[in-house]
Amino acid sequence: MKDRESLEAYEHAVGQAIRLRRMTSGLSQSELADRLSRMGFSMMQTTVAKIEAGTRPLRLSEFVGIAHALGMPWQSLLAEPSPMIHGDVPIAEMESYLATLRMVEESMRKDMLTYVSDWAEARAERLAAEQRFQDVRDGAAADPAE
Repeated sequence: MKDRESLEAYEHAVGQAIRLRRMTSGLSQSELADRLSRMGFSMMQTTVAKIEAGTRPLRLSEFVGIAHALGMPWQSLLAEPSPMIHGDVPIAEMESYLATLRMVEESMRKDMLTYVSDWAEARAERLAAEQRFQDVRDGAAADPAE
């Protein structure tokens, strides 16, 4: 028979699963809290943080609501406590988090390249327009008879 402390590790594991799914979905704790509030739950960002940390008990209806707000079946949030890499950070979570960061970084790199390209085109267009304007202005100043 397991003792209470070992069983509370499941609360922490579920909290970590919620955090991982939220982060993978690109949601902040506040955005998840807002979704849950719209569903009728009294939920704030600090509440989501406590749930994810495993320090606030989670009612079953909240658990199912969180899964729904994240767009996944509630069963996908059930997890066995996983091995820890350091303190309370599960190895699987860290690997998944790093993979997510790599994807975000690559997406941002592509966005940055597009942004720089768009900026260069806009700058060239502006410089050409300024030159045309200057040419027109210089031409009007050189020919006062008109």
